Amino acid sequence: MLSAFFIRLGIGIFSAIPFSLMYVLSDFLYFMMKNVVKYRKKVIWNNLKNSFPDKSDLELTQIMNDAYKNLCDVTLEGFKGLSMSAVELKRRYKVINPALALQDFERGKSVILTGSHFTNWEWGVIGWSLWFEHQVVGIYKPLSNKEVEAVLNEKRAAFGMSLAAPSETRAALERHKIEPCMYVLMGDQSPSNLKSAHWLSFLNQETAWLHGVGSIANNYDFPIYYLDTQRVARGFYESTLTLLCPNPKDFSPEEISTLYAAKVEAIILKKPGDWLWSHKRWKHKKMLDC
Repeated sequence: MLSAFFIRLGIGIFSAIPFSLMYVLSDFLYFMMKNVVKYRKKVIWNNLKNSFPDKSDLELTQIMNDAYKNLCDVTLEGFKGLSMSAVELKRRYKVINPALALQDFERGKSVILTGSHFTNWEWGVIGWSLWFEHQVVGIYKPLSNKEVEAVLNEKRAAFGMSLAAPSETRAALERHKIEPCMYVLMGDQSPSNLKSAHWLSFLNQETAWLHGVGSIANNYDFPIYYLDTQRVARGFYESTLTLLCPNPKDFSPEEISTLYAAKVEAIILKKPGDWLWSHKRWKHKKMLDC
C-alpha cells in the first residue's frame, strides 16, 4: 500500500509541474546520473565499445552523454505522461500514418505492432489506443512490486489499452480472437529464457533475441508493423508505421526475428544516443549459456 501511495503521489506532483520546469529537473538529473551516481556507466560504456569497435573514445563519449540525456528525459516524461490528457498526449506524441494498418484490419486480420526502446516508448504505451481504431493489446514485462505495477497499468490503460503479462499472452489471443486487434510486443530486451531465444548478429555481437514476435506472427499469421519513434523537439515525438512482414507464414520465427533485429539496428545506427544503452542487453553469451 505504501509504495502505491508514493507512486500516486509522484504522479500527482508531476501533473502539476510544467514541462519547462520538468526539463530543468531532467538536466539536473542528467548531471547527477552521469557525474555523481555514474548510473550503469560501465554497462553503457561496454555496450557502446562492443557495438561500435571502429569509433573513437571521443565519439563513444558523445553517444554516452546523449544516452544519459535521453534516459533522463524519457524517465521524467514517463511520469508526466501518466497524468496527461488525451489532447495533450496526441499533440506531443503523433503517429504519422496510423491508417496503414487499416489494410489488414479491414480484412479482419489482427496485427503485431513492434518497435524498440528508442526515444520515448512510454508515451506510446499510453497513447497508441488514441491513434488506432481497433483494440490495442500490450504485452508487458511484469514488475516485482505488484502494487506499483497495478497503479502503472491502471494509468497506462486509461485511454483503452488492454495489458497482458507474457504468461497471459495465449489467454489474451483467445479473448480477442473474434475481433481484429493490434498486439504490441517489444523484443529488443534480453530474454530470460535462453532455451527459446534466437541468436542473431546484432550491433557486431552475437545476441540472444526474444522469440515472441516471430513465433506469434508465424503461428497466427499476423502481419508485423514496426513503429519508428523519433524525437522532433524536446517533448515532441513523431512515429512512422512500416509494414515489416506482411506474410509471416512464409518465414520461420527466426527469420522474422532477423528482419526485426535488422530494422532495430538500422534505426539505432542513425542516432545511437536515443537507444536504451543502460540495459544489460548482452549479459548472456552464447557459448557460455547455451
